[in-house]
Amino acid sequence: MDSTDETIEDDGPIARTTRPHARPRFELGDELGRGGMGEVLLAHDTQIGRDVAIKRMITRDPNARQLARFMREAKIQGRLDHPAIVPVYELGLDRDGLPFFAMKRLAGRTLAQLLEARAAPRTRLLRAFVDVCLAVEFAHVRGVVHRDLKPANVMLGDFGEVYVLDWGVAKIAEDTDELADVIEGDGLATRAGATVGTTGYMPPEQADDAAAVDARADVYALGRVLAVLLSRFDDAPPELVQLVVAATRPDRDDRTSTARELADAVQRYLDGDRDVALRRDIARGELAAARAATSQPDAIRSAGRAIALDPTLAEAAQLVASLVTAPPVEMPPEVEAEIATDDHEAARAQTVAALRAYALAVAAIVPALALTRAFVDAALVAAFGAAMMLYLRDNMRRAVPTARWWSMAAWHAGAIALATHVFSAMIVAPTIAAIVAVVFSAGSVVDARRQRVALGALLVGALVVPAVAEQIGWIGQRLFVDADGNLTVIGPLDVKPWMLAPLVAIYAVASVTAALVVGSASRRQVSAMRRRVMVQAWRLRQLAA
Repeated sequence: MDSTDETIEDDGPIARTTRPHARPRFELGDELGRGGMGEVLLAHDTQIGRDVAIKRMITRDPNARQLARFMREAKIQGRLDHPAIVPVYELGLDRDGLPFFAMKRLAGRTLAQLLEARAAPRTRLLRAFVDVCLAVEFAHVRGVVHRDLKPANVMLGDFGEVYVLDWGVAKIAEDTDELADVIEGDGLATRAGATVGTTGYMPPEQADDAAAVDARADVYALGRVLAVLLSRFDDAPPELVQLVVAATRPDRDDRTSTARELADAVQRYLDGDRDVALRRDIARGELAAARAATSQPDAIRSAGRAIALDPTLAEAAQLVASLVTAPPVEMPPEVEAEIATDDHEAARAQTVAALRAYALAVAAIVPALALTRAFVDAALVAAFGAAMMLYLRDNMRRAVPTARWWSMAAWHAGAIALATHVFSAMIVAPTIAAIVAVVFSAGSVVDARRQRVALGALLVGALVVPAVAEQIGWIGQRLFVDADGNLTVIGPLDVKPWMLAPLVAIYAVASVTAALVVGSASRRQVSAMRRRVMVQAWRLRQLAA
């Protein structure tokens, strides 16, 4: 035999593989991970030419029990030949006589890392969960209970692989023939009363006595893993929620029987099969919760969930429609903000309408006054109109135009007073006052109380006071009836007979046009709101259909 040939020496529970004067088979690299008893290192298999992972003991002077437990993990993992269980390539002793085993090197992230980073879609995670359940069922059939299933012990590879990790605390069933020699040979049956596992994932019986657990303990842990998975998403499907409830019942006799049963149920969900009866039952429960809710938002949410679960539940759709259309007892802050935004937009639109109306009035009145040789009054009207339009333009550009409602009312009152001075209180001023009243009363520039104050000030200060002042002689009377019953206007107007018809026509056209400008702006706003409300109502009818 050549001196470079392998020689096998019997060395207790495992065989020592040596190759005298040959290059070592495994060249160790960086550390990949570390646990309570062992460390995992990157290594290169020089014999095959591939990278592997080497797990070896951290303790350099282990006792017999520690050695036996380490070897037991390697043997259990090596004998569970399943795609979702990391294969063991070789079991041996290093130069110090300490055991190690070589296994497949994994590339990927644990389920715990993916859930924390929300880095995978729910469907992908559920498919991986099915693979985990089937791997655990494979172990159960061969008499092995993992006893420490959790997201940190599940790895998803970069190419769709799924692995169940860390079989170091696995239990082997007493009635298994295939692996019974592992317990008998290692003398490592778990001591009575010892606690093995991770809090939050182990069932009550495992916390009391780890030696007494069976495969249903792993089913409980799988249910907890599924619960954590679902908690990372906003809309947990009711079928899966019910699976969590069934798998994590405190009494193991009431739990889901096997890991395969759990896997099959999740797979049915992934295949598109829906438990219609279950969904309808849950939907009726949500409907009852909606009717019993003490707040409108809670009622709407519960009724909406009922519709999502059972779209044929007409009562839920009708309840949603009635809840949405009913005025809330207390306006939500976000709705208040939307209303304020709409009010600001309406105020701008009304200001634009007023700006156009005044521009038309000035364009009609100033030439008419000039035509009748009332040049001073024409200049006065032109100057006031220009100032009024500049004010309106500035107010229109403000972020909150309603903040100066009182100044807007004062400017309008000034316009009416000027019309009263030029034409008398009973001719042009009423028309202007009527247009201003429409702007203030039909819009949302100010609230109802301020509307009443502004309109009252306009009517009293700009119309009533000047009219009374004329009648009692405080100011010159511009409009009176003579002994023959003729209506006469006295003032700066030098009106020729041929001017009367054109002036009246100009005045009529300007008044009607100004009213149309203001009315059209209000109509557009009302129409837009009406269309929005009708669209919402139509959508609600579709929901309830």
